Amino acid sequence: MTAGDIPSSESPTEQYVALKQTAKQLARIMTKAVITPVAKQHFETDRGLPVTQVLPDRTEPYHFASHGFEADVIPDKRAVINHAFRGSVISATGFARDPEQFGSLVENAQELWTDTFGRYRRQVNQPEHPGPFPLQNDGFAASFETVVTLYNRLLERNSLELVIEIVRDENYPLLARLFDTNEHDILTPGGTDLSALARIDSVVVTYNDGSLAVLRPETRSPPTRGVIIGHDDTPVGMFAHVTDVSNLDISQTVTHEAIRDAMGFDRELDPWTNIETLHIDPDERIRLQGDLRVERTGDVDGFPDELARNARINEYRELVESTLQSISIDAALVRRRHSDVSLDTLFDVTASPDGAILLDARVADIDLELLGYATILGELDIGPAEQFRDYSDIPYIRDPDAVTWSLAPNSLDSSIGEAQDAVHESLNSLAEKHQEAIETRTRQMATEAEISMDVPRQVNLPVDNHLAFIEDGFAPDVDTEPVPVAVPKSTTLHIVHNEHNTVTVTIDPGVYRFSLLPRGLQPVDDRPQWPEEWTNLFRSNERTRTVWTPTTDCPNTIERLVIEACPSKPPLKLPPDSINDDIHYCNAADDRD
Repeated sequence: MTAGDIPSSESPTEQYVALKQTAKQLARIMTKAVITPVAKQHFETDRGLPVTQVLPDRTEPYHFASHGFEADVIPDKRAVINHAFRGSVISATGFARDPEQFGSLVENAQELWTDTFGRYRRQVNQPEHPGPFPLQNDGFAASFETVVTLYNRLLERNSLELVIEIVRDENYPLLARLFDTNEHDILTPGGTDLSALARIDSVVVTYNDGSLAVLRPETRSPPTRGVIIGHDDTPVGMFAHVTDVSNLDISQTVTHEAIRDAMGFDRELDPWTNIETLHIDPDERIRLQGDLRVERTGDVDGFPDELARNARINEYRELVESTLQSISIDAALVRRRHSDVSLDTLFDVTASPDGAILLDARVADIDLELLGYATILGELDIGPAEQFRDYSDIPYIRDPDAVTWSLAPNSLDSSIGEAQDAVHESLNSLAEKHQEAIETRTRQMATEAEISMDVPRQVNLPVDNHLAFIEDGFAPDVDTEPVPVAVPKSTTLHIVHNEHNTVTVTIDPGVYRFSLLPRGLQPVDDRPQWPEEWTNLFRSNERTRTVWTPTTDCPNTIERLVIEACPSKPPLKLPPDSINDDIHYCNAADDRD
């Protein structure tokens, strides 16, 4: 096949197959017809014995290197292996990964042939000469041109099927070119979203509609990260987004809606369609540009009070966290620890706006949890903790210096419960001590927000590398996502990015929160559930909503809600908002097998 013979109508995957087949032919010709005889000749010249001659056993291997070519001669096996040119392996895989790196291969090979065997003269008897340079005919040059042409055409085809085949082939250089990154970042964990697909056993495609696909790795241990690929307005026309697939089963078929939810949005702006006004429903998450999203969370009237409420929670939590950071457990009391254990590493702090404090243990070691509570009680001097000065003062814990068994003198659950209650009461007393000062600061914050909202101004949104701003709004001074912005009246949102189309839309009054889409492994409670297709089969019209059963053994429906499901199948798992008087549902009486 020559470059001129390549049909432009071939699919990207067919062109990729043609690339690999042609590359295989090139590699075989180059290694067998050129490098192998040259390497054997260099062995004979340097060692004084031909490779084809019967040699003593265990003859040392010979490394050939000349004119940019390298190879290893294995005399005992009469073989030449590890053919390479300028550090790149000469193989079907090598040519398919990046044929352009072999640009001067033929020219260098001809010089190598001539320098090794001498110039070939047709009219002169040269019994020791192997003949003319094997690649002088037009066939090899045409095949090489075909490989380069196919390769460059593939770079222009933003096909998801092609990406999937390239991932399965572990062709990381071509994958990097398709996504305008580099092979090193793909092979480095966390270097790019595509690194989740590197060095995996295989990949399962749980969804692919040509514009969006989910690639779930198969590895020896259950995978936690997969990659969603799709078309976008990036310079290469595609995106890759690493996503938590902990709950995605290998045999599961997911929906477009489930994929959007896993990425962290409900709806997205079409990057190729300009709209004048963006209407967002309350609690709706919109993908605006690339990995930038916004969620509308409420009306502006309650925003000052909301800021004050969140500030109270943060201040109470920071008060307790700073207190725990100052308390530690002696390393000698904790098994397998070589340094003191800070209490803030053992517990997560939850605070309410009124200063109610709760601690949640981060560790599964319940003896260590009890020791943590007892240590807090021994260090605090407020509330129930005021009466304790040492572990021996606390009735529901043994002296940790003197025991190697459970630290609880009686029931461990009972001791943890008593200690936890005493700690919570003591921390609540600590919070109450600072309540007046916290309340004063947060009321002042609410007042300042009300004044600022009366005179809205431009709000710059510091979210990653998206240059975004709202013409008229108010945002508190925060340095974490999501960034909240109150919009008292209709205004314009501008978003600029050097890899995406510019977004300019009018937004309605409301409170908006801007953040990046979540990436990679998420906290357990936030991990996508990946619902299967049948659990979302709803059809609506003006009068009724119809719920279809996941199997076909109940063909009839009735126009009233019936609690009993068909006994021949498990009950449907319906979303809470789907229960209404007009639901059509399969009745047990209508179950006709």
